[in-house]
Amino acid sequence: MTRLAEELRVTTRTIRSDILTLTADYPLETVMGRHGCVRVAEWYHPHRNILSAEQQAVLAHVMTSADAHEREVLRQMLIEYGSPKARQIREGGDTYAG
Repeated sequence: MTRLAEELRVTTRTIRSDILTLTADYPLETVMGRHGCVRVAEWYHPHRNILSAEQQAVLAHVMTSADAHEREVLRQMLIEYGSPKARQIREGGDTYAG
């Protein structure tokens, strides 16, 4: 923490305070030891699961009547903003299992 404080030209107290503030909005993990760090949890993806299950299902349904370009855009939206299940769409299927 000292090295980070020196690099940012702030006190270690500021670093600790900022980390505490960040924990209110982000799932942080700490790693102790010589190569320790504070990082956002690997499982945290702020743009995933923004769409509800119903919204994802409606987009998937709309895909069935969309032209090729529209289908690709909808597919990208489901991958980017849908649940991890939507990733199966990326592997070639045009339907969404929900």
